[in-house]
Amino acid sequence: LRGDGGGGGGGGGGELPTVEENFEALDAQALAGLFEHVVYTAPTPVSVSAYSTAVVPLASHRGLSGEQVLVFDPKENAVCATKCVHLTNESDAVLAPGEVNIYCDGQFVHQAMLTPMLPGDEQLVPWGEDSTLSVSVAQPADGQAVTTFAVRLLRAADRQGRGEFVVGCELSKLAVRTSRYTIKNNSTSRPAVLFIDHTADAGHGGFAVVTAERCIKATTAFSRFRFELEPMGEGAHAVCEEARYTQRVEGLRAVAAFLEHESARLIHAGVLAETDAHELRSLVRRKELLAALTPLAGLRSGLDGALVRRWERENLPLVPALLAKAKKAVELHESLAGLSAQARALEADVKTVLDDQARLRENVQSLETVGKCPLLDRYLKDLNNGEDGIAATRKKLASVRASQDSVRAELGKLQEQVDTEIARVRAEHDFQA
Repeated sequence: LRGDGGGGGGGGGGELPTVEENFEALDAQALAGLFEHVVYTAPTPVSVSAYSTAVVPLASHRGLSGEQVLVFDPKENAVCATKCVHLTNESDAVLAPGEVNIYCDGQFVHQAMLTPMLPGDEQLVPWGEDSTLSVSVAQPADGQAVTTFAVRLLRAADRQGRGEFVVGCELSKLAVRTSRYTIKNNSTSRPAVLFIDHTADAGHGGFAVVTAERCIKATTAFSRFRFELEPMGEGAHAVCEEARYTQRVEGLRAVAAFLEHESARLIHAGVLAETDAHELRSLVRRKELLAALTPLAGLRSGLDGALVRRWERENLPLVPALLAKAKKAVELHESLAGLSAQARALEADVKTVLDDQARLRENVQSLETVGKCPLLDRYLKDLNNGEDGIAATRKKLASVRASQDSVRAELGKLQEQVDTEIARVRAEHDFQA
């Protein structure tokens, strides 16, 4: 309501101080969805003095109904429910936004903001926290499940024109989450109306609430459930959500784990075809074969004997010629390791004799002034025997090193043969998209 601006015109008085116009109005944002301006007409003329305030009754909306409810939203408050007024505009009028006063049992309890309401709209106006109602929510283990309901093989075209090949599989899964709400009205005298606002989990692209019992309002990922509790009344309610999503299984380890842990169950359930499982097993064998080629490509520098024995034990589809050459390479490396140990031992013997001879020479020099004596003869004899020993040890060391060179040359020839076979196997089995 606006006055006439108060004593505006003429010459005598000064200007009145500017007063911010704080009357209720619809801004551009509040007008979104409204089709008309809101006009309230006072039933009787009312005068309000300048610079004073008054509460002026403008209209009585018989089509505006309100119900005192409690609202529990675990996202907002996991402990307490919120006291709200559930307003429904059942009239033909549009209600403008503004501040509203809330009274309970004739007592002013709260002032809140009212958003605009078109005919047929409803909203919750909160006015405080409740302490009489206890609500708890849990996710029981037996209410959570993930099942696979379809399996599709993933294929790719070989860039060398050898057709399509399997690279993995795609699992279509159904995830189910269940939340159980337990409710109790601790008031001994007052019944309660409770709304539970449940928002579905956002995982796997978003769950959808599927429980319809007691639901009064729902979207895909949100549902509101209504409960009426007598004094000291109790109740429980389970809310179920579902999400459908896909999971790609690719790579040697992932596909092998899928075949080991899930394939038998899915074949029994009719979800996975036996022919598809066979193709996945072939993929694993091919990947295992290609993975085995990597250590074979470096067998000249070393090859783990335990790995080769595992290949043989697990019946890896390795080309027999490659497996034989791998076993031969392990033998050669074991022989080379033994020769290296012998060479180190011989070199240590030579060093020990040389150190001993250095000590004997020092002793001989100290006896030069004494002249010939039995001790000097003994030292000279030990020096002579040491030289003979060094010569014999060095001859053995030369033989060992010659054997090492021979083994290394044999490993080099074996590597060339293996490289040729690896190139052939890769050309046959290493598909590239």
